[in-house]
Amino acid sequence: MAKKIIGMLQPFDTKQIIYVYEDNNKIDVVEATIDNFATVVSNLANEYGISDINLTGGPKQYTKRIGDQIKEEGLTNYSNNQIEIKYI
Repeated sequence: MAKKIIGMLQPFDTKQIIYVYEDNNKIDVVEATIDNFATVVSNLANEYGISDINLTGGPKQYTKRIGDQIKEEGLTNYSNNQIEIKYI
């Protein structure tokens, strides 16, 4: 069963949408703010046992910074160094 998280980053929107998929079926949708985006994604990755995260939207540098925050959050709170982030 392939699970993944897709984060749709919109830098100027107050609410960010995060999707959780399992075998190409959407199983969860969560809203976050930019300030807590990395924490919410890390919590979802831990809750669903997901290591594959796709981030899309926004300038590449901005998206990469958010990706680095997610990795740091995963290491700090869950000792999860298996997170792989793809920027699409």
